[in-house]
Amino acid sequence: MLLIIDAIIDLLFVLVQHEEWRYTTKPLLLLLLTGYAFSKIKIKDKLFFLLSAGLFFSLSGDIFLMFERKASYWFIPGLIGFLIAHIFYIILFIQVRQENQSQKKFNIPVVLLTGAYTTFLYLLLKPTLGNLEIPVLIYAVVLSCMFISGFHAFDFSKQQAGRLCITGAALFVTSDSLLAINKFYDPFNTAGFVVMLTYDLAQLLIVLGISSYLNDLHKRRNNPSSYERA
Repeated sequence: MLLIIDAIIDLLFVLVQHEEWRYTTKPLLLLLLTGYAFSKIKIKDKLFFLLSAGLFFSLSGDIFLMFERKASYWFIPGLIGFLIAHIFYIILFIQVRQENQSQKKFNIPVVLLTGAYTTFLYLLLKPTLGNLEIPVLIYAVVLSCMFISGFHAFDFSKQQAGRLCITGAALFVTSDSLLAINKFYDPFNTAGFVVMLTYDLAQLLIVLGISSYLNDLHKRRNNPSSYERA
């Protein structure tokens, strides 16, 4: 409940364009999400650590980007924060795939479409990137890998946790794409609101998905016979 209230207040601050009011509400979102994950996830193992690390570096990225309005050099630390967060999410999804014993083969059309989308977006932004060409390219590739690894970690048709995580990963790509378009290509009035809405939902769905998966894993380990009979 506190998470939802804070998210609504933060989005209202975005709408009224009072960024200075968000120095509390914006970082509090990730802190509340981390607290939620800690309270709900019964297994505090490597997967929980990877999720927590992804949330921590997302929080650092949020904090750095809050100061970008005052000094543009904060953009790179913010970019690095989220880059590291995505790397932890990639490792997390790869570990889930292994734990999940997923027999799902790589979906070539999804991989190709993701690569094509990333290439198109980068080429669209490239003329205005200046000395940020390489950092943005690296970030775009890692972001794409995060989505691809998330997509292939679960059985989308059978696992609710998978549907949550994959949707969250897709929303993360959407949020970052809109942020990049607004910053480097064509600014639009509702950018801040839409970027934060999709970002909040992305992080929430990933946390809910991993929480659901780990708790289900905990039940299977404690009572494997019931799953075998099922």
